[in-house]
Amino acid sequence: PTEAKALNDRGWKHLCHGRRHEALDDFSRAIELDPNLAEAYNNRSIARRIADEDAAEDEDWADALTMHDLEAQMRLRQQRKWMCIGYSARGEPEGEKTAADADFLISFASPDREENNRILHELKTGV
Repeated sequence: PTEAKALNDRGWKHLCHGRRHEALDDFSRAIELDPNLAEAYNNRSIARRIADEDAAEDEDWADALTMHDLEAQMRLRQQRKWMCIGYSARGEPEGEKTAADADFLISFASPDREENNRILHELKTGV
């Protein structure tokens, strides 16, 4: 992988462990090295949203860079929606109980068992 991709991946790990400032630094540096890396804009937007900062510009860049790849665009939008980094990284002390409740509720959200299992797996693994 490129240096930008490696920085983006490391930034995601920082974010998942609650190290938002280090994550933001890595995402920003990845963008400097590769201004077309949509994932870095997307991940930086998630870090900014966690901090209650404006993330619209990063979200717009991520969407613009993936406008010809609708599958990638949907994946990035889903990441922003779910922010699957773990409840502790989001600063949600009640998150574990809420996540257990969500597991139960999601099982009834759709008749598609495979889709429900995929969502639950992503929530549990922080992907």
